[in-house]
Amino acid sequence: MHTAPAAFRSIRNAGLTLRFAVLGPVAYVLAEVPAAGSRGTALEEACERPHWGFVVDGTVALEGPDRQWSIPAGSAFHVPPNLRHAFRTTGAARIAGFAALDRNQDFTDEGLAAAGYDVVSGRAGAQPRAVVPRVGSGQPPAQRGEVATHATLMGDVVMCQTRFGPRSGFTSRFCDLEHWGLVTAGSMAIESEEDVEVVTAGDVFYCPPGPPGHRFTAADAAASIDFTPVAAFERGGRVVPWRAEVAASLEGRRRRRPAVEIAALR
Repeated sequence: MHTAPAAFRSIRNAGLTLRFAVLGPVAYVLAEVPAAGSRGTALEEACERPHWGFVVDGTVALEGPDRQWSIPAGSAFHVPPNLRHAFRTTGAARIAGFAALDRNQDFTDEGLAAAGYDVVSGRAGAQPRAVVPRVGSGQPPAQRGEVATHATLMGDVVMCQTRFGPRSGFTSRFCDLEHWGLVTAGSMAIESEEDVEVVTAGDVFYCPPGPPGHRFTAADAAASIDFTPVAAFERGGRVVPWRAEVAASLEGRRRRRPAVEIAALR
């Protein structure tokens, strides 16, 4: 399933504007911090939930119990569970990421209002434009028929930054792993054994575990960032060769990761 930016819902809470899309068991959330910074907003509230996300604009400070990390624009980050932390900014910023959902959360307008959110979807000022994180330069484009990926282990999740060359993916086998992600450039198709969806830059997507399986195909050059639970690789099932290579390259690293992971987007 996928959601385009024009269909994101918008809410406000404690000084933040939040745009989000529900994608199966996860939500994609884009938090927009005002020009005055995060002081007095919900961003600075203490939290112990895990996060996987990106800093799109601005510089964000992540404050833990005994140290602080600086996360510049164009970086991905992971905060592990049970680490008490808060985010702070001194100016405008946009932070995007994926979060596991509370199954009891009511996402109707009435339910969100009862939880203290101001529902603003459809009002003037809700900006249904594509917002993607800044991707670093210097990476050569994928060649015709090529799928090139760079993987980073972030806690119990693998982040893949993938470039699809023109006419790529059409001969790939189907994959049964689950992924949630964001298209960062171009357009591509997520072809399942039952359906096909076309996604473009700014769209977010979720591929549930198969079967039925899925594969990514690109008629022209495209790029995406997605996340896959490590446990999905361990369950077995079909895996496309380039993802199998990713899993093999990360073997044995899991226990050596730092408490907080920050990685420049390539």
